[in-house]
Amino acid sequence: CSSNKYSSSGWPERRRAVVTYPVVSGLSDARVLSKVRAALDLKNVFDTSLAEYREDAWLEELDFKVNYNRHHLLDITFWQSGTGAYPDTHEKHFALSLKTGDVLRARDVFKIDSLPALAGMANEKLRAEVAELITVVEEDKELSEDKDSLKELKEMLSGLTIAVEFVD
Repeated sequence: CSSNKYSSSGWPERRRAVVTYPVVSGLSDARVLSKVRAALDLKNVFDTSLAEYREDAWLEELDFKVNYNRHHLLDITFWQSGTGAYPDTHEKHFALSLKTGDVLRARDVFKIDSLPALAGMANEKLRAEVAELITVVEEDKELSEDKDSLKELKEMLSGLTIAVEFVD
C-alpha cells in the first residue's frame, strides 16, 4: 500500500488542502484488487469525491494510516479535518481481507460469544473519554459559565453506551 499526495492552493476560499490517499497494488487477483480499491475510494470513505472536496472550502487535510498489513489483512484508518463554522475532524476505519476484498466486520474476526465482552471494553473506553471531555469543559471558564448547558451535556454524555448490535 503506497500513497498519493495531492495539494492545492487553488481551492475556493482556501489557503490550502492536503489530501493523501492510499494506492493499493500487488494483489495477483484483479477482482480482489478492484474490490479493495473500491472499498478505499475517497467517495466510499467519507461519501465525498476529490472533485467534491475541491468545490467545498471545508477540507484542510485528509490522510490515512495503515495499522496492519500482513497475513492477507489490511487494517487502515482515514481521517479528515477542516473548518467551517467550527473546526471538525472525522475518522473512518476499515479492515479488509486481501484474499476476498471484503470489508471485515466484528463477527468476521471475533468469536460471536466474545462480542458482549468487546462491547463492555468499548463502553469502558467511552466512559473514560466522556469523563475526560466533561473535565475539559468544566475547566474551560468560558464553557463552564453556562451551567444549564453544562448540566445538559453531562446528562446527554452519561447516557451513551455501545450495544452488542453496534459492535458487529
